Amino acid sequence: MIIKNETLEALRTMVRGEFAARMAELSVDPQYQSLATVITSNTAGNTYGWLGKFPHLREWIGNRVINSIKESAYAIANKLYEATLGVARTDIEDDNLGIYRPLARAQADEVIAFFNRQIAALLSRGFTSLGYDGQPFFDAEHPVYPRADGTGAPMEASNIQGGGSGRPWYLLALGGVLKPFILQQRLAPEMDEITDPKNDSVFMKDQYLYGIRWRGNFGYGFWQQAVVSKEDLTAASFQAAKLRMLTFRRDGGDPLGIMPTHLVVDPANEAAARDLLERQEVSGSSNPNYHAVALIVLPWLLGSGNANLGALALSAGTLSPSFDPGVTEYTASVANGVTGITATGTAEDGSASLGGNNGQEVTLSAGANTVTITVTASDGTSKTYTVTVTRAAA
Repeated sequence: MIIKNETLEALRTMVRGEFAARMAELSVDPQYQSLATVITSNTAGNTYGWLGKFPHLREWIGNRVINSIKESAYAIANKLYEATLGVARTDIEDDNLGIYRPLARAQADEVIAFFNRQIAALLSRGFTSLGYDGQPFFDAEHPVYPRADGTGAPMEASNIQGGGSGRPWYLLALGGVLKPFILQQRLAPEMDEITDPKNDSVFMKDQYLYGIRWRGNFGYGFWQQAVVSKEDLTAASFQAAKLRMLTFRRDGGDPLGIMPTHLVVDPANEAAARDLLERQEVSGSSNPNYHAVALIVLPWLLGSGNANLGALALSAGTLSPSFDPGVTEYTASVANGVTGITATGTAEDGSASLGGNNGQEVTLSAGANTVTITVTASDGTSKTYTVTVTRAAA
């Protein structure tokens, strides 16, 4: 079969059509939409200063009292994500395109699963990742100020219930317009293709490329809408977490009145959660927690153990040996005139977080200097990559 433009157009229409149809099927009620506020972004990123403060209604006596938005440096920069499907030219020549129909639909499945994974990763990383107030999202030291304008010596509020060390479970307030997590979308998922036979990829690898492209990122909203616990999931610990959320106060001391609506667990806690919420009777008496909140089971909370870097680059010098995800020790040499170096890593798994010196310039002394990048997987597994950079003597 000779590949004609009509054939490529038919393939393009089929791949895009199957992708769009499956996206429409999956977008009815995905889990991530229950957990996150989807916010449109029109620039390289959004700054969420309004998370720090919003005035409440008061009787209008005299002039308006203007409440300025509390200063906040909480910003979410958009990132670019992709997934690519290669279609062999030989399959087109042999008229073997039926195999790509389910693959195109599976690409849509991956988009929704990706969104769900990323929101689950926000939950898992909440003990270390910072929210709008500069504290970890799940923290015992959230500042709450005595005056409504956000001034005075703050009291500390905690959205962590108990001191256990088991599998975490989460009590969330998802009934309002704003959710405790943010899915920031710059551009909706779209399908692109490369079918020009003169393109290097087509010419060198003898395949056409069809890829998903998405721009956006994920972040935290109001910590007051989430309580986490690592205690065993029992009636007592559930009630303690519920009471903790109900007693949260705004700046100035007024109760926020936030009501929990959902219990979010991983599959390891599903049985305990159903026993807590779905039994009408306990020991012959009515169960006070029966359908008290809705249940969401997030399999992605089990987490990925992938703590590998997918790429590692230096602003100066050359890595030795060449980068390999399985190798954690590297060396590099630079001239004496190089006084600082930046190591930038990219995680293999997008749900992993990077720490250490990643993306930060490290000042170099003459001789050996150590630069580290720590990768923390969504299940808590961590790995540290080390680059020993030798700056030449003067």
